[in-house]
Amino acid sequence: MKNTLTILFIACLTSLMYSQKYTFGKISIQDIEEQESKIETEAPAEIIYRDVYIEVDISGKMEIQVTERLKIYNKDLAENYLTYQIPLHKQVNKQEDISGFKASTYNLIDGKIVETKIKSSQTFTEEKHKYLNFYKFTFPDVRNGSILEYKYTLHSPFIFEIPEQYFNYKIPLREINYQVRIPQAFYYVPDLRGENIHKLDIKTESQQSPNGYPISIYNLNLKEVKSYQEEPFVLNYNNIRTSVRYELVKIQYEGKTPKSFATTWEEIGKTLLKNDNFNLYISTRHFQNILQTILEGKQTNEEKAKAILTYIQENYVWNEYNSIMSNQNINKTVKEKTGNSADLNLLLVAMLREAGIDANPVVLSTVSNGMLNYSFPSLQKLNYVIAGYYDNQQLQLLDATSKYSSLNLIPKRALNHRGIYIKKDNVHIVNLSNKIKSTSAYMLKYEIKDDFEFAGTLAKRNTHYLSMTDNEAYNNNQSEFQSNLKKNYNLSMDKLEIASGKNSFRYSFNFSSVSGAERIGEKIIFNPLIFLQDKEQIFKSETRSYPIELGSAFKQTKNVTITLPKGYKVDALPKSHKFILEENLGSYTYIIKDLGNQIELKTELEINQYFLSADYYSILKEFWQHMINTNSQYISIIKE
Repeated sequence: MKNTLTILFIACLTSLMYSQKYTFGKISIQDIEEQESKIETEAPAEIIYRDVYIEVDISGKMEIQVTERLKIYNKDLAENYLTYQIPLHKQVNKQEDISGFKASTYNLIDGKIVETKIKSSQTFTEEKHKYLNFYKFTFPDVRNGSILEYKYTLHSPFIFEIPEQYFNYKIPLREINYQVRIPQAFYYVPDLRGENIHKLDIKTESQQSPNGYPISIYNLNLKEVKSYQEEPFVLNYNNIRTSVRYELVKIQYEGKTPKSFATTWEEIGKTLLKNDNFNLYISTRHFQNILQTILEGKQTNEEKAKAILTYIQENYVWNEYNSIMSNQNINKTVKEKTGNSADLNLLLVAMLREAGIDANPVVLSTVSNGMLNYSFPSLQKLNYVIAGYYDNQQLQLLDATSKYSSLNLIPKRALNHRGIYIKKDNVHIVNLSNKIKSTSAYMLKYEIKDDFEFAGTLAKRNTHYLSMTDNEAYNNNQSEFQSNLKKNYNLSMDKLEIASGKNSFRYSFNFSSVSGAERIGEKIIFNPLIFLQDKEQIFKSETRSYPIELGSAFKQTKNVTITLPKGYKVDALPKSHKFILEENLGSYTYIIKDLGNQIELKTELEINQYFLSADYYSILKEFWQHMINTNSQYISIIKE
């Protein structure tokens, strides 16, 4: 959502007049003795206040002062709030830095407030990659009831974008105060989003700076904010949170010619096509010898595109940097066989073009970077590029950064609703989607032992988008993947085997001594799905205003074969069911059969869209509840 506001700014530093209720380092007995949040009684922690003061000065520099105080109610459930990392961006000749850092933990010990300061030796800067560092610190001596407080000033030479500020968190917030001061010679456009924009207390004013130039001051305040609750099928919850960011669109000093920056997607496209780090890649033509080999026998555009994509995937490595600009010339990329997302995907565009396919770059904002505001064209918000071309008027998408992607199957990081197709004289918005339906197939076989525990095997195979996601997670950290797998099933696994391949991902294991059967008189009852049973409604909110993002259409099947203990027969089976979502959006089938000493069950969940608007939320929630109710049916067996 965008709210058109007029803003401009200043150059002198003043204190936050709207936050005099709190003074850094002054902790009250009342706050430290509190046992629970008044906003949400079960919250493990709470933000008491957060003050953010931002000033852009006339010389083109920015300072961001941040002060925050938190209350810890349950340390074990508040681990995410004990360690912090502050991003520090950098380029070749300039970078952000921090000054004035202070942080302390406050505890009530023997009736007195005891402060434990974070020493400078307990903070450190870690390089994430060549464009980003993190300033990190961890609060010491944190207990239930502790108060944590920190402050710092960030100095930045990058003023084209004022960093995004959020106004709701995973824990409740008593008060947040946000102020921006900008010289009126700098024209920034605000981008406000989220469900609670209407609750923000927004005030604007104009002043003269001490140096005599006019500034605009923009204040936002919000109080008593509940934590946000995550729902399933949301790729990045930050897209929903209430937030504000600003982007510089023009500089106009008095008496001088104004300098404007791109303000339409068409202008952004023209800017990119004039940039050598973008256009020279896609204009390169020297792959004839390679193409002769890899395109031998390939006739259609689809065959050629798949062959070229496979060649890059097998011979090049993505260095995990996101960018819309190449980081090196194409000869270096070809020689070293590695590069950022632009190096690889602009190379892909160039090779597709030399193969006779009218391919072009598609620029976008990754899922982690947040969704584009399409009515707010922003070059600064773009951080990723993939390849695209039209075949029979249908858009085809490719991404060479993933070893497991394929034609029209792009990784999760690029599935951020829409991107911008960059073609000379034809820049336009396109949908980013995976057109291939994924499958997830479970094969569960088990027997009921004499002690009425279950023992057997489970095998699972995912394909397409689901397998790509698993493959990337597994090959990124195999031990962590296996640990999470065991945690998800919550049972002892024997002979765990994992097979990772480009178009599928499989695993299987044996299990034994799994409980779940219950004796009632002479009957033994159990759920045939045992640990594969979906027991809980995942859609918990009453309403939803954000789309349901599935990643791809999918079909999930569960084939279950149960061997009964000797001397037992079926007393009662669950009822078979089938129900269908309206407009052919999906269906669920539950079919069970008595085969004598065995029982066979097959369930099939199918969703035919990769993306559902929020209008379908209540329908999908009801559908999911029907599925849960069906899956909760029990089998009853008795002695023959």
